Amino acid sequence: MKNKYTFLVLFSFLTFFAHAQGFIERKSTKQTPLKAPTGQLLAGMAERDITPAILSRPQGRASVQPEKTIYGVRTRLKARTLVLVDKNGTSIALIQSDLLCGSLPVHHEIAEIIAKKTSIPVQNIAWLNTHTHSGPGGFNGSILYSKMAGAKPGIDPVYRQFLIDQIVASILEAYQNLRPAKIASGSIEVYKQSRNRAISAYLNNPENKSLDPNDPDLLFNAVNKDLTMLRVDVLDGGSYKPLGAFSIFGVHGTGVSAFVDVATADIFGFAQRGLAWKIKEEYKTPWQPIHGFATGAEGDVTPNLPKYPPGKYDQVPLDWPSVTQLGNNISDKSWELFESLGSQLKSDVLISSSVRELDLQENNSYEGVTICKKPLNGVSNLAGALDNRSSPIFNFIKTGEGLARKKNPILDDCQGRKPVPTSKVLIRLYLPPETYPKIAMFQLLQIGDLLLVPLPWEVTTISNKRITEAIAQQYIKSGKTPPKNITITSVANDYMGYATTPEEYDMQLYEGASTIYGYNTVPFITKHLEFLAKNLASGNQIADIPESMEIKMPQNLKLSPVKGASNITERKETSAPKFTPKDPSDFKSESFYSVTWTDVKPGDLALYQPYVYMERSRDNVSWSRFKKGLQPMDDEGNELEIRLVKDNKTYGEYMAKWYNPILEDGYSYRFVILPREGTGLPVLYSTVFKK
Repeated sequence: MKNKYTFLVLFSFLTFFAHAQGFIERKSTKQTPLKAPTGQLLAGMAERDITPAILSRPQGRASVQPEKTIYGVRTRLKARTLVLVDKNGTSIALIQSDLLCGSLPVHHEIAEIIAKKTSIPVQNIAWLNTHTHSGPGGFNGSILYSKMAGAKPGIDPVYRQFLIDQIVASILEAYQNLRPAKIASGSIEVYKQSRNRAISAYLNNPENKSLDPNDPDLLFNAVNKDLTMLRVDVLDGGSYKPLGAFSIFGVHGTGVSAFVDVATADIFGFAQRGLAWKIKEEYKTPWQPIHGFATGAEGDVTPNLPKYPPGKYDQVPLDWPSVTQLGNNISDKSWELFESLGSQLKSDVLISSSVRELDLQENNSYEGVTICKKPLNGVSNLAGALDNRSSPIFNFIKTGEGLARKKNPILDDCQGRKPVPTSKVLIRLYLPPETYPKIAMFQLLQIGDLLLVPLPWEVTTISNKRITEAIAQQYIKSGKTPPKNITITSVANDYMGYATTPEEYDMQLYEGASTIYGYNTVPFITKHLEFLAKNLASGNQIADIPESMEIKMPQNLKLSPVKGASNITERKETSAPKFTPKDPSDFKSESFYSVTWTDVKPGDLALYQPYVYMERSRDNVSWSRFKKGLQPMDDEGNELEIRLVKDNKTYGEYMAKWYNPILEDGYSYRFVILPREGTGLPVLYSTVFKK
């Protein structure tokens, strides 16, 4: 068996360098930002589209389908930014992106750029994410995860620069549109929309030993059920109106099956849009409100989707209706919380931060707690989480308690009982420590009675509980009242695997095997956050950030499609709109209208720009756009999908699907396909269709 493990590890790593085409080298330097405006609380929000090009390579679940490709989009990916400046001039930027994780080198490059035009310092930028597994890769902060998380290895210089440009643009727009503001924060319980996926490890924690493992509600209670929100209203024409909200809820962004072949913001995409549309409808704001919604402590928490019978590779099937319903349920709770915060809005809110960044391999011991100098992934990492098994190659590796966990002596003092896919010598020869992520940002951002704790790890439920309680104790010891809401957000700013408690780690399920710095990871994180919290509570803001960061990582120029290869003089419909009914025997199916047409090649399609929308008319002369409930029927919504049908030599053929259509008597309908910039081609209208 070990020979099989050795082959898989060697093959994987050699494949990585076989794809590498030179290196990407970057250096970012810490800059002094501009002087901030003072005297009152200011807020601004903005968003930019970060949807990748068709034929890009995705990130997440790479072992399921190594050849996986993004063929289109359903629910666009966005980067949403909230900028706040308090009366003393303390400035922060909260960025939420529909991506698997952040990247610290990208974070620092963004900070260097915006420091020249804003008052936001590097330590006050928090990049939070949804952890969708159906988004682009190619921008990771470490060699290891640029291989392990991506369908194809390496850094994509095209998408990486595009991502930087779009996030910078969102920050600058938010900053340039700062207005006097009032804000409020709070939380609400969201029950039975998530469940614990590693319950045996959860029960191994001493505080959970008395729980009944046969309790039918245990899976739903073994999670952090709190949805935390920061509501933001701004001054407009003499009164305050909602600008938007920023929310955190701990659940994996993996509601959509591993077999989806389009980019999607997943569960969070529905929750983000639902609240934003509701605010617009109810408050009649002169702008479109923005809802930034990121994941929280989701390490052992999965979406509460239906229990499906075993299928291909033991993966869940593609079930858009259930994902939609779950996302809408969370959106409804968001609205309830948003409304409750209206009476709590205030402008006398102060902002503070305490941040430390360090090399874990050089500084692996702190306050009597030591983590591994040499990180490792365990065997169970290859098999995937218990509720979402990996590829058939790895299904022979069982992640159950007592199978993946060896009973023989421990591997070493810091990695505990973690079994590895091959010998320790071989795995460290081909995956040396420098390929792993090693620079960690420990960050505390206090906004009034909300304390955000962005961490680059996937933090489990009990790890979250222990860390937040330890932070609160530092305030109490300093004679201060702890913030009302202390909220961890996982996969923030970078990605460093999982953070399980020592007891969960010892079980060596997927989460423990993916805790790369060993069983003391959570105690180590806690000690650093205690130091930062103690200083923050005492009024001492720590900003321990190195003066510069340099990277040199293998790049892969084939991760994005080639630009400039199109040669078309017209666009035309290749098949008229056709109706496909829902399969009554399959609750996962959806009805839809579809149409196909020709256009520029994928590399020239600029999918991040608006492309397709629906129109209707009573007389076939005057046409107008329309909504289904609060949802616009366009590709900014949830029910219009764009996908590639065929990539030809000089052009592409595409399909749009309008899912779950509701046609009214007396109306004609048509698809509208916008021209791509620079082509000089007219708008394309589909053949008209009726009910």
